Amino acid sequence: MTTEDSPVVTLTAIRARVAALQEQLEELHRKVKRVLALKSVIEHSFQTDGSRLQDVRAHYAGLSEALTKIANGDRRESEVLSLVRQAFTQCDAISAISWAPDFFVCPLLTLPEPCITSYIGPFLGTQSIVGSLSRTHTSLHALSHNPAIHTNMHLQTDEYPGIVITKQQIAAWGTALSKVTRATVLCWPTSAVLELLERASNVLEELYASEPWETPSHLAAPLADRGLREDRIVFPKLIRAEVAGEWITVAHRRNWEPTAPKDLSVRRVESWSHVVGTGAWLAGPGPHSLTLKARFAHGVEFDMVRNLLWTRFRRLVGVGVDLKLHRREAIRNPPLTADMTLAGVPYGDPRSADIRRLSAYAKTPFQQRTGEAMQLEELGVVVNEIHDTMLAAVQVLRSRQLAPRGKVTFDVMPSVEFHTMDILRYLEADPSSADTLTELALCVKSVALPSGLAQGQTVSSAAPYCLPQLVFSRATQLELQGCGAASEPLPAYFLEHICDRHFPRITTLDLGKVEGAREEAARKAVDLPSLREVRFETNRSPLCLRGCQKGLPLVHVKGSYRASGAGVWSLWEGGDEGAEDGHQRGLEKRIRKITITVRHPEEEPEGALPVKPTRP
Repeated sequence: MTTEDSPVVTLTAIRARVAALQEQLEELHRKVKRVLALKSVIEHSFQTDGSRLQDVRAHYAGLSEALTKIANGDRRESEVLSLVRQAFTQCDAISAISWAPDFFVCPLLTLPEPCITSYIGPFLGTQSIVGSLSRTHTSLHALSHNPAIHTNMHLQTDEYPGIVITKQQIAAWGTALSKVTRATVLCWPTSAVLELLERASNVLEELYASEPWETPSHLAAPLADRGLREDRIVFPKLIRAEVAGEWITVAHRRNWEPTAPKDLSVRRVESWSHVVGTGAWLAGPGPHSLTLKARFAHGVEFDMVRNLLWTRFRRLVGVGVDLKLHRREAIRNPPLTADMTLAGVPYGDPRSADIRRLSAYAKTPFQQRTGEAMQLEELGVVVNEIHDTMLAAVQVLRSRQLAPRGKVTFDVMPSVEFHTMDILRYLEADPSSADTLTELALCVKSVALPSGLAQGQTVSSAAPYCLPQLVFSRATQLELQGCGAASEPLPAYFLEHICDRHFPRITTLDLGKVEGAREEAARKAVDLPSLREVRFETNRSPLCLRGCQKGLPLVHVKGSYRASGAGVWSLWEGGDEGAEDGHQRGLEKRIRKITITVRHPEEEPEGALPVKPTRP
């Protein structure tokens, strides 16, 4: 290194030391600002201890003195660095004193304890309180073990086989969870979770339990055998329970005895073991409210649950009456044979003995077992199809098991269609079902009507007095059925039935292949004010549409073209497109859109081609 280079090296070293000092001063500046804000909070807090406040002020005085000396520019670099270290030490001391648990109280603890336990605790959830809150602060640790904060239990996990709880954790938290009145458990029913619930058996009032997803059969088997016990556990205050899947069998497997249940909701009832499990939840005298839901919302067949009917029910909802029965006597005095009951349950299974006893008990008619008929205030029926067996079953349930002022509600599946002519024939044979049919008409989404009378066909004698009572307030689709050649028009009262008073929400008219559809009924249907779509499966617009009125809302015409090698799709039939004798003049003025589905003879439908109208 030359003599000329030495000043440059010296200057570089000085710049490095100055930069390092500048960086320390900037960090000190940021830390002093935080300490000043903390000091202000401490001085204005009513929780601050007097002796500790004096310590903070003493350290602050030392900090102020060091900062004053640093501000004096006459000091050497080494002295400035020493003063900076002193200032950092004073800042750290103030922070350590201020955040010490015995000096500064967590803001959460400034709230009244009932506010934390009653209002904040339920939103935190049991897992957050046990796993996080208890470790946050010594005071919160004590509060997290207070049973008052655990009146609501919430456990949830998506992982199989569920929440892992050790025996030591059960022993440590069992007392804290002994006052749970409402439990929401979204996990699998493992022994540890069930034991925690059993700790609160004397006070538990509501239970909502299900698996987060349906358990595959190869995983459900180990769960079914887990946690079996012989000693009885009474739940004297459990008045409401909603259980699903494997949780249905918990009361039976764990020998629980809920003596006061009033409202029970059971979802995913799929087997006889679930039915037996449902009965175990209804140990009390009642009256009970039972809501049943099977997979795909099809309802739980009455044939499966009638063995529970010795219990007094107030409300029975979710019953499917699409029974495998062909005689009304089978419902009036429903037998329950061992062969029926044991279906799907191996003979050596421990549950089989219980089911056989249940079977023998259920063979006795209901009224002989209880001395009184069931008096339901509400009967909820899931309807998958409307036919004579279903109507007979509903009528028997109404006449034998419904209170004088009880009501029947129907949960009608969207695929159900109300076939008017078939219903009228059934009503002629059994006039007592008029109320049931009137209520079903209010619930269905699709209705099928004849467009005329086929040769030799007559209208049921029940039609004149029944049709005026059928109001399809929720129906959105009307299907007009063809009646073949040599057909006769419908009676006047039948045509008057096709109006907006009986069909206020019809948006779609489905004419199908319209083989022999008559114009009188089609004209009434097309003139419904709510209509927005007309469907048919012919290469031309059907003749029955030639008389529709002008001035009503525009409609979307959905037609079908079968590409057989000849012919074209046309909206007009029976006259040239622009001729005055073309019979589609009324429909033409109401079209807003045309969609043609092209079908090939050897293929399934390929899709729909939207076509704009050629005339306004």
